[in-house]
Amino acid sequence: MVPLIEPLRSLLERHRAQSPDGFILQNTAGKPLDLDSINTRIITPALKAAGIAWAGFYPARRGISSLIAALSSPLTSSGVLRNSLMVNLKHYQEVPEEAKNAVMRAVEKMATKPEKTIQ
Repeated sequence: MVPLIEPLRSLLERHRAQSPDGFILQNTAGKPLDLDSINTRIITPALKAAGIAWAGFYPARRGISSLIAALSSPLTSSGVLRNSLMVNLKHYQEVPEEAKNAVMRAVEKMATKPEKTIQ
């Protein structure tokens, strides 16, 4: 089972009720939609109108992977994306600079604490 969020879950349930044997994304002939066609006809024009450059599907996948990892864990993120943990860590998850800096500040604080002596 693929985990879904609202409103996508409700939209897909309505679609399934109307087309129980069809593809989730299908053209008027009942065939699967071509993602390149969706990009050319729908995504790119909408983003262009909003002043946003289209960077492809990969950055969206990377973004959601990083967000899930930050909110939960890298293992949860790899499970949601259906990747091995190593593939997810290597190709999709990105640790924000602020998170890296916060960890390094914590390590530095620990390293510079004066040692307690036992008396």
